[in-house]
Formats: sequence, structure tokens, C-alpha cells
Amino acid sequence: MRKTVFFLSFLFVSCPILTIGGKALSADFSPPRFLEASVPDNESLRLTFDKKCAVAGERLVIGGLSVTGIQTGEDGVITIRTEPQEPGKEYVIDISVTDDAGNTTTLLWAFYGFNSRLPSVRLNEISVNASGNNHADAVELLCLSDGNLAGLCLYEGSPADFDTLFVFPNVEVRKGEMILVHYKPEGLPEEVQETGALDESGGKNSHPNARDFWVEGGDGLTATNGALTLYNTPGGRLIEAFLYSNRTTASDTAYNGFGSDSFLINVTEITEAGGWNWPLGQPRPEDCVHSKGITSTRTVNRRPDSPPGTKESWFIGATGTASLGETNTTEEYSPS
Repeated sequence: MRKTVFFLSFLFVSCPILTIGGKALSADFSPPRFLEASVPDNESLRLTFDKKCAVAGERLVIGGLSVTGIQTGEDGVITIRTEPQEPGKEYVIDISVTDDAGNTTTLLWAFYGFNSRLPSVRLNEISVNASGNNHADAVELLCLSDGNLAGLCLYEGSPADFDTLFVFPNVEVRKGEMILVHYKPEGLPEEVQETGALDESGGKNSHPNARDFWVEGGDGLTATNGALTLYNTPGGRLIEAFLYSNRTTASDTAYNGFGSDSFLINVTEITEAGGWNWPLGQPRPEDCVHSKGITSTRTVNRRPDSPPGTKESWFIGATGTASLGETNTTEEYSPS
């Protein structure tokens, strides 16, 4: 089942309508509307509303984190100072804000502790439509620098509509290290989240020289049409996207040719974030990576030193060249 926008829960309370002689007085009856949130550093978070507002009474709690200060701006921005956050740790803020007219909004927001040492990471090899004795859907990422993965997240979909979300734990990685995210675990005890040694885990597609992670409850990736997105934190900044499809605008008319509402939502969100290059300026399924020909032994491979967000940066490897956890093949699949 697809999941939609999470993190947030609202309760709006507005002031009562006042009347004199049966005529309503002109007044502001709309509660502050939440617009966005961000975590700019490891000792603050920022909430933005559509009007000036302030914390209502003492209604401000962050589970597991002490508040050290509050700053209210005329532009609707409330900056909350905190004690140092643990990188990648999930926190929940419970806050009520009120405007000058007494209208109140209550907000619950989940966020992850700021990580100043995220490594440069890219999507590198992708296995969908996999089956067999030692094959299952997985995504390989390549670390381009040293750093810590805490809070980095991989969506099967995009924040507005997704099937699974994997948030990486607090773990140090080195430049050149490969990470495998497995999307169809079998629930075996050897399927270990490798926060320590690289050879701790077993299971399909696990690799002794790559860092293996397993998506709990994952039942595999969509075989022919879908999106994967990598964000610096859940709901945060898009790092990179991967779009694949076997459709064209000529073959499908539903949802602008993308075939489903969910896929179109993903495409729209990725496009608005500047995450994919559309040669004609308009999203078309034929400008995604073409998925025909992908099998268990023919994975999608990233071309060396290629830019993100374009189908030309990817190719399907020749039969038998799947290389999850190892250097990508250079042999390309040529359909007969």
C-alpha cells in the first residue's frame, strides 16, 4: 500500500465569530497555516507559518531533546534552539502556536538530528524484476567521500507518495565504499544491518565487501515503472532520483502517459525539485530509463562520471553481468 505525506498532524482552533445586531464583524478567523520545516544545524530547527505567530503558552515539547531558546519572526518563522542533536536520531516536536487574533494551530512534526558529515553518495546499480536462487531486488550506492550516513534516506517513490522509506543509521563510511539496500528480505537471521564489519550479513545478493542493509517488510521493487529518490533527510533535500518506465506517450494516455497517479506524483515532485532532465521540457515516460530488458542477471548500471537525473547516464548490462557490490560492468545489453 502506498504511503502519502507523513511527519505532520494538525489541530486548528480559531476564535469564535462575533456578531452585533446579527451582522458579523470583520476579523481574522483563520489559524496559522504551517508551510515548511527545516533543520539548519545541530542545535536548531525552523518552522515557517503563513503569518506571524508565537508559541502558545508552554505548549512546546521535543521528545528526547531540551529546548534552549525560541525566536519569533515577523515573517511567520519560529526558530527553536536545542541542545546538540544526535545525528540521524528521530525526534518529534509537539507545538501549539497562536496569532494576534487568538487563532491556534497545533503541530506534530517528526525530524532527524542534523548530520554535518553526510558523504557524497550516488545511485550506482539497480536490480529490479529479480528472481532466482541468489537474486533479489536491490539498490547499490557508491560513496564518493568519507562521512556518516545518519539520516540519509532512500524512498521507493518520493516523499509525497512512496511504498517504502529506508533511513540509514549512524554509521561511518569511507570513499569508494559500496552500500547495498535489499528490497526483498526473507526474514533470515543472517540478514543483518551492517553498521560494523562489512561481512556480517548473509542473504540474497549480500556481499562481503559491501555494506548491506535490509528494508524491513520490503516485497521487492516495481518491475517496470517506478521511481527511487535519495534525500539528505526524510522530506529534506533531493540528492538524486532514478526514474524507469516501459511506457511512451504513444502507448499510454492515462496520467500523462505514466500510467498511474502514484507514478505521476513522483515524477511531478522530482521535476519540481530539479531532479530529472526532460529533453523537451515536459515530462514524458520515454525520457525515463527504459526498463525493457531488465532481468535478474541484467541490472541497470551507472555510467562512470555521468551526471544525475538523465536516462543517458544509465544502461542495462549484458546478460550475466550483474555486479552488485562490485565494480560495474561496461558491457551493454543489446536486444536482438
